[in-house]
Amino acid sequence: MNNRQMHYLIRFILFIGALLAVIALLARYLPGIMRLAKNPDDFADYIASFGYAGYLVFVLLEIIQVVIAVIPGDLFHIAAGYIFKMPLGFLLAYAGETAGAILAFMLARFLGEKLVSRFVPKEQLDRLCSLLNSAGGIAGTLVLCLIPAVPKDILVYAAGITPIKPFRFLTVFLLCRIPDILVKSGGGAAFSQRDYAWLIVVMLSFLALIGIGYTLKKRFIDSQRLK
Repeated sequence: MNNRQMHYLIRFILFIGALLAVIALLARYLPGIMRLAKNPDDFADYIASFGYAGYLVFVLLEIIQVVIAVIPGDLFHIAAGYIFKMPLGFLLAYAGETAGAILAFMLARFLGEKLVSRFVPKEQLDRLCSLLNSAGGIAGTLVLCLIPAVPKDILVYAAGITPIKPFRFLTVFLLCRIPDILVKSGGGAAFSQRDYAWLIVVMLSFLALIGIGYTLKKRFIDSQRLK
């Protein structure tokens, strides 16, 4: 067995071990956490039960939802504002998103395409890799990060298996995540405080983001399909 085969075998063993650990944790805790995330009052009580450690627990949950791409992150962003209000809810959600994106990118870079494609839908992964490779630098990456229809967690994994420089991608990605997380956590805070005027502002902001994303999708992604 040569060095390359040995290196791949080690990565494969680590991947299987991590995958089994994740499956075990998901089977044990995910159903309960998802039920809590869908019921903000119960979720708030759950986080409060940890005392001051609840801040860290929430950030860890945010990290997990990024790394495990199938978990919908929107629920946690909204819950952050609902539980912690603003601006703390946004800051905690963004901290978890940042740490999770860095970890997911590094995992993809370490595991490589063959292993990443085992737990990320290959069709989506190939499509995003193709778009990233044809993105034309920072501007193209910026467009991809801003389009709501693009699955952001899977985009991080796709970027990790391309030659794109980590600092460049993560800087653009994390800057682009600010409006989305800010709007959703702000919406959660407005709803918890029954501030319906602000909730309307948040909803209009969200619709504006969707409109911008749709325009970018038509001009960028759809044009790429025609090539």
